[in-house]
Amino acid sequence: MLDTTVPREDAQRLLIERDLFGREALNVISCEGSERVERPETYKQWQVRNLRAGFEQMPLDPDIMKRAKDRVKSNYHKDFVIDEDSRWMLQGWKGREECCCRVVHAKISESWDGDRKTLIRR
Repeated sequence: MLDTTVPREDAQRLLIERDLFGREALNVISCEGSERVERPETYKQWQVRNLRAGFEQMPLDPDIMKRAKDRVKSNYHKDFVIDEDSRWMLQGWKGREECCCRVVHAKISESWDGDRKTLIRR
């Protein structure tokens, strides 16, 4: 993506490559167990994790999705894409997801237990 949109000698590109991509790559390649901080996973793996943790996936606002798609189409490189899958907003480059966003809320209900108010995960 950067090769297409930003010159190689650009100072901001060098910062991004060194401080963001470099740190992530180093962590994934050289660290294991508790030392490993970055754990790349697909959005579908996160969906399962969220459901198990008691979160409910909420629908995306169609107006926001339309505005995001229109803005990307009119202002950015033709290979940037905004799409939707299973209530996830997918931001991609040349058909590959680069960033995935969702809206969730915790499935919690309130109940009274004598004098105490308790929260119960549904």
